[in-house]
Amino acid sequence: MFSLRQTFDSRFRRLKYPILADGSTVTSSLLLILAISALAGTIVISDAHFPLGAFAAQGNSISPNQVTLQTIAKGVRSGIRESLQTVARSQTEWQALWQNHASIQANQPPPPAIEFSDQIVVAVFLGDKPTGGYEISIISAEQTNGVLTVSYSEKEPRPGAITTQSFTQPFHIVRIAIPRAEKVVFRRLL
Repeated sequence: MFSLRQTFDSRFRRLKYPILADGSTVTSSLLLILAISALAGTIVISDAHFPLGAFAAQGNSISPNQVTLQTIAKGVRSGIRESLQTVARSQTEWQALWQNHASIQANQPPPPAIEFSDQIVVAVFLGDKPTGGYEISIISAEQTNGVLTVSYSEKEPRPGAITTQSFTQPFHIVRIAIPRAEKVVFRRLL
């Protein structure tokens, strides 16, 4: 079980590093990273650091039909509040999707650049959830006979787990290196 307490330095009348239940300390750098991540609710991965080719579909065995995918954004805060699985095949569709997704942010960032001549964007949104602890992840994408099958998984908090007591909207948005997919099918993994 995770618990956090802070020690008080009475000589200087200030709080020292937090101490975990097992007695180990948490550095201020780690706390700052965790706080910023929690506030942002979104993780954006830049192309400059992770080239598209570096991201292969996950799994123990790679099917010859699997296609490359790359995370654009993943998190728990989205302006899309209903369950949704969607595809953007053009800049117009992508801008509309991103605008809806980023609508809860005070300073909406522009949508990441996508080259739609050889990529599409696939996104899954879990919708409003009453607490934290929910997650959605796109696991793989596979193309067979013009049909792109996108597999994703959902995670719920364990019974009795300590969670954030606020509404969350888990999401995962990826780009897929595929010039065309006549049909996209979403498959939820159990």
